[in-house]
Amino acid sequence: MSKSRKIIYGVLAFAVLALALNAPGIIEGRKQKKAVDAAFAAYSNALVAGDYTAAFQFCGDEFKRSVPLAAFSEKQREVQTGLGTLKAAENKGTFVHGKGSPMEWTAVIETRQIYEKGDLHLVCELHLENGSWKVFGCKQV
Repeated sequence: MSKSRKIIYGVLAFAVLALALNAPGIIEGRKQKKAVDAAFAAYSNALVAGDYTAAFQFCGDEFKRSVPLAAFSEKQREVQTGLGTLKAAENKGTFVHGKGSPMEWTAVIETRQIYEKGDLHLVCELHLENGSWKVFGCKQV
C-alpha cells in the first residue's frame, strides 16, 4: 500500500472515530430542535390567539419573576395598539446548543411577527427547564 493511501485511510479512520464520538450529541441536538420548535410554535400560536395567559406559561421561571403576567399582557396589547392585530409568527431559523455535563441546552430562534400594519423581527432565547423548553426573553432586531 502506498504512503498516500495510508494517509487517506488514516484521515478517514479519524473522521469516522470523531463522528462516532459526536453522534449521540448530534442525535440529541436534533431531538431538542424539534422540541424547541414545537414549544415556540405553541407560544406563538397563543400570542396570535390573544391568549396571553397561555403564552405566559411558555415563559421561564426567571422571566416570570422579572415580568409579571399583567405587565407581559400589557406589553402585547401595547404592540398591537401600534401595529394592529398579530396575524402570524414565522420561525425564520432555530439554533440549538448544548454544553457541559450534564448537558445544558439553549436555543435561539429568529422570528417574524406579522401584524396588520407591519412586522416585527425578533430574536428569542429559550432554555430547557425541568425537561420543557421555556422562553427566556425576546429582543427586537
